[in-house]
Amino acid sequence: MINKKVLIVTLCRSPNAGAYLQAFALMKELERRDLEPHFLDIYDFKNNVKRFKFMFTRGGKLFKNLSFNLKKFVAYQQAEDLLPIVKRSSNIVFSAAFVGADEIWCVTNGSFNVAPEFFGINIRAKRTFTYAASSGNAVFTDVAKYPAYISGIQSFDMLSARDEGTAKIATEAAPGANITRVLDPTFLLDFSQYEEPIKTPEKYIAVYTYGMSEELVLEIKNYAKKFNLKLVSPGIRHSWCDFNIPCTPLQFLTIIKNSQCVITDTFHGTVFAIKYRKSFVSFGEKKKKIVDILTLLNLKENLFKEGQLSSLQRISTNYHHLDEVLAQHILDSKAYIDKCQRIIEIDTNNAGF
Repeated sequence: MINKKVLIVTLCRSPNAGAYLQAFALMKELERRDLEPHFLDIYDFKNNVKRFKFMFTRGGKLFKNLSFNLKKFVAYQQAEDLLPIVKRSSNIVFSAAFVGADEIWCVTNGSFNVAPEFFGINIRAKRTFTYAASSGNAVFTDVAKYPAYISGIQSFDMLSARDEGTAKIATEAAPGANITRVLDPTFLLDFSQYEEPIKTPEKYIAVYTYGMSEELVLEIKNYAKKFNLKLVSPGIRHSWCDFNIPCTPLQFLTIIKNSQCVITDTFHGTVFAIKYRKSFVSFGEKKKKIVDILTLLNLKENLFKEGQLSSLQRISTNYHHLDEVLAQHILDSKAYIDKCQRIIEIDTNNAGF
């Protein structure tokens, strides 16, 4: 009997719509291949402290945002029930582990403690693969401060990266290794059957950000007023938005889908605007992963700087050539997982599972 149990190692319990949805998408892609994915719970005491701090004290307004964040906490607890999570102490031996996606290699990200498992260390699996690992804005010299992580990168059976910067880190850590560029898992899944209903205004802009400058906030408010649109923030409370919705990650999808347009400065805000073919602007010029995906999909004209929105007549995105470009990248990404699956099948058959 083939051992179909595989492990996904990522930020599956992060109170963040993008982190959850990339994990959910990879799970569904592996399930589609008749594999049995589980998620490793890397949230030890220190990471739980950072997780709750991120959820409840971001922006320094604990009590003002408490009611909102408690509702969000409950929403994410419910969402976690859809993910089969195993503890580090589990004695399950997996046929393979898929490490990624998200910023698992960003050793400079202060919102979580990097787990050694993100670099293939201490994983109970026959094979280890990365899928769409990202280093965020971290560079090789940041990762090189941790020699064990460099050794861990070298130990993976197959390596893939979500962006050019991460691919460069993998290449420097493991010279001669074949590094495959793949898409974020969210691009591989049609989320339409998983969208959860949520009440929203009739006409609105979906604003997805962790925080923006006062100048940019004023720009956005003026733009919304100009076109008589409400500002809706899904999952993060901003006093300057008309509606703040403590939604589940699957309700987040619906909020993006039903919006007139999207304004964001996050990677997954940008990705889901693209997936739902929304007109959008992304203020992510300082985030390499956002610049990378917009460049890859020929949508770099949607990358804005402060001040540009004020002079814009109307937010509009040209998706004329996207389907053709995106289709090939999706095929390449799935082909990488095909190769991983063939290795799993060969191993399990040879072992007599």
